[in-house]
Amino acid sequence: GQAPIEMSIVINQQRTYLRLQLKAEPKNFKLAMQGKGFPEIQNYCNNARNKIDELVLEMSRENIPLTAEMLKSYFQKGGVYNTYTLNDLFTEYLSILEKRKGKDLSKDTYNRYVKTTKMFMEHNNLTEDTPAKIISVEHFIKYQVCLNDKYDPATSCNYLQKIKSIFKYAFEAGKIPSNPFYGCKIEKGVKDTILYLTSEELDKIKNHKFKSERLQKVADCFLFACYTGLSMGDMEQLVPEDFQVNKYGYTFIAKKRIKTGVRFCTIVLEDAKEIAKKYDYKIPVISGQKTNAYLKEIADICEIDKELHFHCARHTAAAFFINYRPAIPNETIQRIMGWEDGRMLRHYASIFNTTVFSDINKAFSEPSTHNEYKASTNETKAEIQANMDDIEAFNALLGI
Repeated sequence: GQAPIEMSIVINQQRTYLRLQLKAEPKNFKLAMQGKGFPEIQNYCNNARNKIDELVLEMSRENIPLTAEMLKSYFQKGGVYNTYTLNDLFTEYLSILEKRKGKDLSKDTYNRYVKTTKMFMEHNNLTEDTPAKIISVEHFIKYQVCLNDKYDPATSCNYLQKIKSIFKYAFEAGKIPSNPFYGCKIEKGVKDTILYLTSEELDKIKNHKFKSERLQKVADCFLFACYTGLSMGDMEQLVPEDFQVNKYGYTFIAKKRIKTGVRFCTIVLEDAKEIAKKYDYKIPVISGQKTNAYLKEIADICEIDKELHFHCARHTAAAFFINYRPAIPNETIQRIMGWEDGRMLRHYASIFNTTVFSDINKAFSEPSTHNEYKASTNETKAEIQANMDDIEAFNALLGI
């Protein structure tokens, strides 16, 4: 009857046997090995031998010791790369990022990397034991669809870019045979709705004395960011020595952004300076998750009908600076905010251009209203001129 076909592997006089799945009658097997028929047996054995040759090359590339037992083990598992799981990849990559956390990588960015690995497996019904090499472009597309259903375009893009970076690393490090997401384009979106606070809403937070110390600290951190435009990651890195005073008497902070590495320079205005002094120039930043939870409490207490999160502070600062144009030139705003280019400036400006329609309506309405607006405009010009005087020194500092 039929008998299982066995493969004998001999390396450096060490021998091991491997039973293959195909069975054949001995006489038929003998004829097949002599090339006298039974092509299905010939093809099966040739394919097994070719797979062994491929594994030897893979082991050589990965600097894996070539022994009979190791070769047998990889053959049974389906290849070298099949032993490298998603858990191996994600753990390895996150351990590299963890060493950068708090230096050139913010804690929030690190946490988003952790989150995207979990969501990628969840939305694709994958487990930690899934071989990394089987991931394909279909997994990427399915993940993209799920993210777009759940998040706005900017957030979706952020998570997609991070998972793409992880698999690019795996390929370049020789952990997987190909980059499954090579050529996948990610449309970089920006949020359609920019949530920011008005001066009246800021005053509500500023003038409220919170009974809870934790809420007061979060409120102060939030206000400091509103006045300076600093992100949470950049505020975390602040030390007293970062608060400098130039020859014009301005207190300023000039550093590189943690997120992008772009240099920024922001003036610490009087309200922000009072907060910095209160904490001896050590801003008490806590985790993003807790901060955002506390900001919801603060919004309720101060009767602010907006879903506050910490990034609203940066939006608020941008709104403030943009509404002071042309007193504060575009180049200065870009330098203060640490934007790489003018794209974000143009986006913010388009959001706040609703004020243009209001102003035009006032200017070309009934004569009585027009006269009132004219007086208001003259006053605004005087204020702008005063700000121009102030900003000249700031521009000189920035080299604009």
